[in-house]
Amino acid sequence: MRRTHEQSTGELVEAFSKQAAELARKEARLAGAELRRKARWAAIGASIASGAVGFATLAAGSLTAALVVGCAYAAVAGFLAVVGRGALHEIDGPLPARTLETLREDAAWLTTRPSSSGR
Repeated sequence: MRRTHEQSTGELVEAFSKQAAELARKEARLAGAELRRKARWAAIGASIASGAVGFATLAAGSLTAALVVGCAYAAVAGFLAVVGRGALHEIDGPLPARTLETLREDAAWLTTRPSSSGR
């Protein structure tokens, strides 16, 4: 291709056409590369966002399950505490009352018993 001032209008149009086509191809490749990069980051962002939503759903489900299980455990613990308290009231203190009673009777009998020596 001549680059002199003597180029004809047809040659100039042909050169312009080739350069315009080459520019369009390069712009298309650049746009494709940019779109691929943006699509990659969009996919990464969407994956992270969906993972966050999934994690939040699991966490909310776990919290709900934990609250339900925790309330059930609290109810069982409360029931056992009431039953245990009632059982503790049944024992009437820490000392064996019947044994103490029989020991007192035995002591009274020993002190009131006539001695064998005849005194």
